[in-house]
Amino acid sequence: MSDGMTIKIDEGSLQRTVEKLARYNEKVQQGVQRNVARTLVNIQSDARMRVPVASNRLRSSIVTRLRGDRMGGVVESNVKYALYVEQGRKPGRPPPSSALEAWVRTKISSSAKEIKGIAFLIARKIGLEGTKPQPFLQPAAKKEKWKYYQAIRMILKYHS
Repeated sequence: MSDGMTIKIDEGSLQRTVEKLARYNEKVQQGVQRNVARTLVNIQSDARMRVPVASNRLRSSIVTRLRGDRMGGVVESNVKYALYVEQGRKPGRPPPSSALEAWVRTKISSSAKEIKGIAFLIARKIGLEGTKPQPFLQPAAKKEKWKYYQAIRMILKYHS
């Protein structure tokens, strides 16, 4: 499991659908497997376009992983701050300023001492004010959800 955030496409009612699909013929299963893989890639691609970019680390961390039976999978990021970008951060305890130093280095060229100071000030401000959400993964998943269900319906209609 990742420390970042994960979007699963086989939760809740979808899990019941997957269980029902296990009873259908091989062509249906193959169609669903292709649809799952295509959906995961579409979510990944859309999330990568939506994510705010400072150093490209978060964007490149968005990956897909198929379940063993290829009937489900996840799109996830293992970057610890992914959840804070997606959902924002409430005021309270500031993040460690050391976590912001690399970001500060991408924005300004300065001495190590000045970078540490700037990172500290940014961390303090985040602690006081929080950060606004910048959703990228949830909107990408939501955009693909309807297409995914429509494709499943067509597969079942065609092969049933």
